[in-house]
Amino acid sequence: MASVEPRAEPEGAVGATDASEPTRARTTVPDVPPSTVPRPAVERLVGAARTRRLTLVSAGPGWGKTTVTARWARGGAGVRVAWLTLEPFDDKPAAFWSDVLAALRAADAVPPGHPLESLVVPPRLTPALLRRILGAIELLPEPVVLVLDDFHHAACAAVAETVDDLLRYPLPLHLVVLTRVDPLLRLQTLRARGEVAEVGAADLAFGAADVVALALASGRGLDPHGVDRVLDETGGWAVGVRLRVEADDAASRARADRSAAEFLLAEVLDRQEPATRRFLLRTSVTSAVCPDLAADLAPGAPAGRLLPGLAAADGFVTTAGEGRTWYRYHPLLREMLVSELRVEDPVGLRDAHRAAARWFAREGESLRALEHAVAAQDWGLVGTVFVEGAAAQLAGPHRESVAEALRRVPYADLLPDAGLALCAASLAYAEERFDAARRHAALARELLDPVREPAAAVLLELLDASTARATGDVRGLATAAGAALAVAEAAPYPFPALDTYRGLAAAQRAAGLAWCSVGPERSGTLLAGAPGPSSTRAWRAPQLFALGARAAAALLAVAEGRLDDGDATARAVLAEAEPRGWDGYAHVRTAHAARAWVRYLRADDEGLDRALAHALAADAGGREPASGAAVRLLQ
Repeated sequence: MASVEPRAEPEGAVGATDASEPTRARTTVPDVPPSTVPRPAVERLVGAARTRRLTLVSAGPGWGKTTVTARWARGGAGVRVAWLTLEPFDDKPAAFWSDVLAALRAADAVPPGHPLESLVVPPRLTPALLRRILGAIELLPEPVVLVLDDFHHAACAAVAETVDDLLRYPLPLHLVVLTRVDPLLRLQTLRARGEVAEVGAADLAFGAADVVALALASGRGLDPHGVDRVLDETGGWAVGVRLRVEADDAASRARADRSAAEFLLAEVLDRQEPATRRFLLRTSVTSAVCPDLAADLAPGAPAGRLLPGLAAADGFVTTAGEGRTWYRYHPLLREMLVSELRVEDPVGLRDAHRAAARWFAREGESLRALEHAVAAQDWGLVGTVFVEGAAAQLAGPHRESVAEALRRVPYADLLPDAGLALCAASLAYAEERFDAARRHAALARELLDPVREPAAAVLLELLDASTARATGDVRGLATAAGAALAVAEAAPYPFPALDTYRGLAAAQRAAGLAWCSVGPERSGTLLAGAPGPSSTRAWRAPQLFALGARAAAALLAVAEGRLDDGDATARAVLAEAEPRGWDGYAHVRTAHAARAWVRYLRADDEGLDRALAHALAADAGGREPASGAAVRLLQ
């Protein structure tokens, strides 16, 4: 299987300079282009967020929602502001709330030691975990305004229900929702209490004074008749006003009769030099772009000069991020650019997506890499990106986004391939079609060369281990996880998911051995290689599985009569799980069971029913028949 690094030799390392850069760019208030003009009346409407539970800014593309709100946030809002620019993969509750927590932390709204500091969202957001998040938000030391930009990307009912829960309580978190369409929120009660401020297209529309100010900022003078003509032609639509004011010839003004999309495309794209035009088209395939990424998307173009120039030239390119600067094209402009590239150069569109996939894979952004590989319809690259990195995301908050990408692969139309067989097996596992997962994994085993494809070899054994765990085959779990760990340790070169795979394999092996009552290893080697306690706020797949292995070891200790050891281990597991919100997950079910069993054996009725109830209720995070059977037997 080819590495995602073009022309990379197998022994070359796959590096990642800073895998969280795109996330940090999305959780930073966008810079306001110098060409924008103050609009105090509209900014005062947005400023109502300080006193309302919800400020809803709803209008179509190009009305200036983001610009007005960013000016307010950067211009002394008088309150701490957290910002999150949503993307299509945020339309799942787990992914949405994982990014919300990241935004609050990025804004320094979460002080050290606060409950939100340690909460980590795993693959599924349970009602109990959401309640824990809301309870922690109630403990914020000061009011915070959270801006959710492009909320239409998270417009599904499941996310809306969780936001309704947030708005139901008088928490110190005020929402500003920027969206193209009204969200699926139940706002009747909030409206009746005067807790909703609504800003629409009529409020955002430019007036005569705004047009005059913009014209002066652009170095053009407009008489009253010219101002009226601009407003008549555009209806106050912000993008249209800007383009009309900056139009400097009759041909540009004549384009007013076209649709808004054609107008924007013609004014911004058609007057660029050919090299800049190609650069704009090729770099539009990603939601945001930095100079390094742009250099890969448009080889030979002076990205370091073009991007700052575009950002300085008009209000259609904004900047954000720390360290490397990320540039974001206006959503309407980007949509038009992608559509134009699709018509003009469909091969170039796929090439740009392919280059983006390789760049994001090198940077450790495996979910974005997978999405671009699928968009490129480069199915071999899809297999490589998934096997070497994105598969680890199935154990995190973006699990369903990965599964959706895998569903777009036309498996039946493709030649047999080990990487794609592993994609199909992983998708079947995620959908709990375990017989199908075994069949696809068996095909992958026939096709792969474990020497040339170590990442695929490790993932194959991990899939067998995960399927065994989900079907109650504890011996198969221990055997397959041990094989995965051995292959990972012998990998001839690193790949992005290697550490994650190694940690998962060690934790799964330890759990399998505990379930098989392999006692002699418990004091040292049972958990060798598994990740220990960590204070990191980021999701790391092995952490929850390592807690599960220790929980199984606690139950084993109780079964062997080592009640003090078992109780102490179970207490330690739950002490780590509870701050993260994981105490309701099946992985730590046996820790609850171990504590209940110790109480029972010691005739300590106090807390016995509660511990058993926790064990019975810990069912989130996937199937684990072995621990379920143990708890029912104990009951």
